[in-house]
Amino acid sequence: MTFDLILEGKAYVNQSFQPCCIGIEEGVITAIKKVLTGGKKKHFSKEIILPSGVDIHVHFRDPGFLKKETFATGSTAAAYGGTTCVFDMPNTKPQTTSLTSIKEKRREAEKTSLIDFGLYASICDQNIDTFLQLQSFVQGFKVYLGSTTNALQLSDSNISQLFSKKNAISKPVLFHAEDNHCLEQYKGPEHSLYDHHKRRPASCEVQAIKKIIKHVPVPFPIHICHISSNESLEILLESKEPISIGVTPHHSLLNIEQGTMKNATWFKVNPPLRTRDQQISLYNAIKQGNISIIESDHAPHTRKEKENDFQQAPSGISGVETRYPLFLYLAWKQEISFERLLYSICEKPAALLKVKKGSIALGNDADVVIIDFKKQEQIKAELLHSKADFSPFENMPAIFPQDVFLRGEQIIEDRQLIVKNGFGTAVT
Repeated sequence: MTFDLILEGKAYVNQSFQPCCIGIEEGVITAIKKVLTGGKKKHFSKEIILPSGVDIHVHFRDPGFLKKETFATGSTAAAYGGTTCVFDMPNTKPQTTSLTSIKEKRREAEKTSLIDFGLYASICDQNIDTFLQLQSFVQGFKVYLGSTTNALQLSDSNISQLFSKKNAISKPVLFHAEDNHCLEQYKGPEHSLYDHHKRRPASCEVQAIKKIIKHVPVPFPIHICHISSNESLEILLESKEPISIGVTPHHSLLNIEQGTMKNATWFKVNPPLRTRDQQISLYNAIKQGNISIIESDHAPHTRKEKENDFQQAPSGISGVETRYPLFLYLAWKQEISFERLLYSICEKPAALLKVKKGSIALGNDADVVIIDFKKQEQIKAELLHSKADFSPFENMPAIFPQDVFLRGEQIIEDRQLIVKNGFGTAVT
């Protein structure tokens, strides 16, 4: 048998590290054995071969907000962070609520994305009667139950109508779970992260999750994005419904104590950062295997926008490039197991959205990263690749991949990009 490429070294296969050879044909893993011959071979003696990341939650701002981010810059940032497949949210301009807007976004992304990608369509009041026409063209749907950046909401009166179509919906439905009626009760001035936390309290998240659980049919592919509180986690874990739970690096590694810092607006996000106790609770939930997916919720803004007065500064944190490296460092420190890490950053995201990625396994795309655990560094925003040239994770320890492969093709070699934008393709 002849392979296009053979990767040889210690790899994470079947939930364990083992020396092996990975045979690749036409971008797909077709053999995993101790010894393989018959093709160009790349040997990694000191490094570890891991599956590359899948990020189910990014906002690449393209189209409509190109000064904040584009598919070109966002996908490049993802690749440097070891993520080779992303799924982009619908709150762009125009919003992806129609077949026309979805096709236009896909065309532009195919021209410039460095990595593979999928798109979500929004389910909102404006398209509640027609959204089913879109599901053949997207990987999932997004529902906003509360107001947030440039998002169209689904009102309470239409939630039941959404779930009444349960037998027709074949794609996952992801929720931004903040109840808008609850948020309206807490409106007021904001001058700090503490204020933002109080204006969007955890109780509004809890109300939204209870509403979803009340209405959700079984079985139904539901994912709750970026939970921010232990109360939400407990409700979801106690629920008998098979609901996927998402947590971000910022909610699990940062908290409102950063509110005393000079650049507090860098940490402003929806839902807000919570107390240290809440943050630790979510981090422990990741360690214990109670979190399905670690998603970045990469939501970039310009430095000028973020350095505005706190009240006017937009919510959103950039994190697609730092998501995997932050947790790779924690796994190396043995604070979290590699099994938990790779499940929530690679395997489960791929499974939720039904793409043949996320693990080094026969039949999957040959998407892998090469990690040298001796090459640890502090995160420096000036070295990152998003248009948002700042990061709340500044100076935190991380381990970035040295090499990145997408569908068997090397796209980053020794931390240098070696392919052009447009190499990525839409997943099906």
